[in-house]
Amino acid sequence: MNIWLKKLKALLHDPIHKQWVMWTEAGKGLKLNAKRAIHIDKTDHSWHEIVAEELLNSIFHNECVKDDEIEKADKLASAMSRIIVAPNLSEEERKKYEKKSSIKNFTEIKFIDAFSLKEKEIEVTLEHYDIKIFFEELGNLDFKNKEERVQLIHLFLWRFLPMKFPWVLTHPADSRAPNHSIYDHLVQTSAIIPALPNPAFLLFTIGPVQEFISNARKTQDLWAGSYLLSYLTWKAIENIIDKFGPDSIIFPNLLEQPFCDRWLSKKFENSPLNSKFSNLINKLRDSFENYEKITIANLPNRFLAIIPNNKNIAENCQKTIEKELEELVRKIWEKVKNFANNSSLIKNYIREHLTNYFQIYWIILPWTKESIYDCDTILSEYENFVGKTEAYKIVKIITDHSFYKPSTVGNAYSLSIELTEKFLGSRKMIRNFQQISEQKGRYKCSLCGEMDEISSGIKDFWEKFRKENPGLIRDREKLCGVCLAKRLLPGIFKKELNVSLEFPSTSEIASVGLKKTLSKEIFEEFKDEFDEFKEILSISNKIEKSKIFPPSRAIPAFKNTIFEEIDGQWLMEESYRKEYLLKEFNLKIDNEDLKVLEGIRNFLKENKISSGKYYSILIMDGDEMGKWLKGEKMPKTEKLIHQNAKTALLAYSSGTDKENLEKLLCSEHPMSPSFHQAFSRKLGFFAIERVRKIVENNHYGKLIYAGGDDIMAFLPIEEVLKCAYEIQSVFKEILSPFASMSAGIVIAHHKEPLSITLNEARDAEKIAKNKFNRNSFCVRFLSRSGGILETGGNWHLIDFIYDLICKFKNDEISTRFPYQFLQRVNQLSNGKFDERNFKILKGELKRIYERKEAEVEFLERLETEFGAYVKSIKEKPFENFANILLIAKFISSEGKYA
Repeated sequence: MNIWLKKLKALLHDPIHKQWVMWTEAGKGLKLNAKRAIHIDKTDHSWHEIVAEELLNSIFHNECVKDDEIEKADKLASAMSRIIVAPNLSEEERKKYEKKSSIKNFTEIKFIDAFSLKEKEIEVTLEHYDIKIFFEELGNLDFKNKEERVQLIHLFLWRFLPMKFPWVLTHPADSRAPNHSIYDHLVQTSAIIPALPNPAFLLFTIGPVQEFISNARKTQDLWAGSYLLSYLTWKAIENIIDKFGPDSIIFPNLLEQPFCDRWLSKKFENSPLNSKFSNLINKLRDSFENYEKITIANLPNRFLAIIPNNKNIAENCQKTIEKELEELVRKIWEKVKNFANNSSLIKNYIREHLTNYFQIYWIILPWTKESIYDCDTILSEYENFVGKTEAYKIVKIITDHSFYKPSTVGNAYSLSIELTEKFLGSRKMIRNFQQISEQKGRYKCSLCGEMDEISSGIKDFWEKFRKENPGLIRDREKLCGVCLAKRLLPGIFKKELNVSLEFPSTSEIASVGLKKTLSKEIFEEFKDEFDEFKEILSISNKIEKSKIFPPSRAIPAFKNTIFEEIDGQWLMEESYRKEYLLKEFNLKIDNEDLKVLEGIRNFLKENKISSGKYYSILIMDGDEMGKWLKGEKMPKTEKLIHQNAKTALLAYSSGTDKENLEKLLCSEHPMSPSFHQAFSRKLGFFAIERVRKIVENNHYGKLIYAGGDDIMAFLPIEEVLKCAYEIQSVFKEILSPFASMSAGIVIAHHKEPLSITLNEARDAEKIAKNKFNRNSFCVRFLSRSGGILETGGNWHLIDFIYDLICKFKNDEISTRFPYQFLQRVNQLSNGKFDERNFKILKGELKRIYERKEAEVEFLERLETEFGAYVKSIKEKPFENFANILLIAKFISSEGKYA
């Protein structure tokens, strides 16, 4: 049988409205009608399977949902995602137990979100007629052949069932364990089909991550590093889903993922689906044609898939990445060969650097050696490699008390995943090593400092390249193949993705506060002055006017406005210096032209155009995400099963059985593929649909990447704390009220080397998690003079800080106040909290504040915040509080003074 037909039958082996069919009067009548309509004996079918078969027959006539392989896949998928257990009872008692543990009517059914523990009533106003018509419309389409029909309809249903019938994501697959949806159960069953008879997990990863991304001098370098990793991961995933379907990828979940939507769109392009369901197909195009989505590097550098136990599949994924890197080499060579005298040496260096830099690791773990019912082998292997952990004991209880006997290897999903991770970790310990050739006399890469630059001694290679690509390569900058690839990737992907890719400079970010308040009339006048300035430079340096400076790359919020036409650095007086123009743009200024520089500086002074000089980098990361993915943060099992099932378990068990089942109920629910997929969907929605809008629409920033819970953005200093607070609030809202994020924020001068600023931001994020105990932020202010201020705390502090900022802005607090208080702290504090110093410094805080009676209310708040803060911070509590005051004062000036 065609594998896609089997997958389609597996996807439809239960009706998508299963609980409605089973437990409503309308559903019961529907089953009788369906049985009569199909006209074949259905004595071996459950009632809901009859309705499922009718829907399948709407697409393919005379096909049956019952099949040995589908039954095996169904058992495995059920065991992986739900805990349905029973006490060890006699046959008579077991029947009573089954009746007691089941629901009594449709109104008792709830769906429980495993991450928030919110209960949702399932859809009662379902219209079977709408579902049937939808399936019949699919059945009436005329495809080229049966193979195309089954594959495209399967892909269509996988992608659009949740869009056409949104309730399928909260319609429980089983009323006794209503913590996973019928949709997730169906796609898992479908995913297992092509992997039979010997399914396995493939865990695949590509790196390095942090080193690759962090080697950056421009904002576009950061984006390019993260995006290339995301793109290469996708190309490996694409190799899997071409053969086995997107449902075979457990993590990350691909539903509504822009790369996957782009892949699907090509599949549907010339099919009858494209015309009949154009309203749905067009939403695919919105996903990958929309700049805001397709350019977000949101795929992690790893994936987990269900595949047949065949190492050729993983090897093909690796070869796919190698092929993509070779194609990247070709594209880079096309861009540099005119400056390289067609030297094959340079092309070879680029190839050697790119192909040897990335490290690919993978592990395939078979689920079983012989039978899907051989759960003991996994338990034994886990015991040997890991031990009899609590996770092991819980799975052992489940397999010993399985409701559906015998137990399957699906019951040990959580143990299998943990083993896969441990084996991959062991594999990484055996590092791949390939020597990258080095030659004496060649310079190291200016950016990473690790590999040789590629020019191979060809005279004027970089000078020629720089002249034809203004602003892309800095003066005296020489790059290796990897760093050159990052620098050229925005142009390459701009063509590949057919979207605009522009990255504002740090100077542009620093100037946002000024641009927001600058009148259009004044800016128009400045634009005329600046245009004349470029004209004179063009004549003096014999360069086309359009190539004098790199094109302005405004923040997204300024797109299609007058402010996008001139980069923020040209609103700063110090940019109009002879030495600066020569160093940064290789522009020579004649003595006669010095008057022009003076004139434009005078214009800025006379019109009080004074831009801020500081910007911020925000790095955010979900707290304890590894524990979430392992299931260590999951709720107790008793919270995720129906009350009837829990009551029956306790009522019908006794002795050791009862002790074991009580332990099961009070233990964290084991991780399942449904939880993995739901978790990944939530992270994907957060990253793709919400984060960019928060950063770019709400807070005038530029998102660099959002890989689920991992975020980097550039923001104006006056917006960064609000932005971080909003992001973590939305994260909790989408994922779970029990989840949290921490943030590292650095405020730095726009000319500070980006590599230094990035390292400080990453350190700040670690401090937020370690020093401030997660669910916190840490701010580091790097002054141009070299001093560093550091502070942070829990998210509730943000409101207090912004109240301080407002008061500084409105001159309601003396600008001397933070410095005077810090001076007293330095005189008294020994870096630790003690009650005596607390009382003295609280008095000093009140004395130095020196405000009129109208400010008594805020003074009381200041004292309250001071007391709560210093008692909650272990290291340098008084210094950290003084730094809050100093940083608030600095932000209030929008970075104009330091």
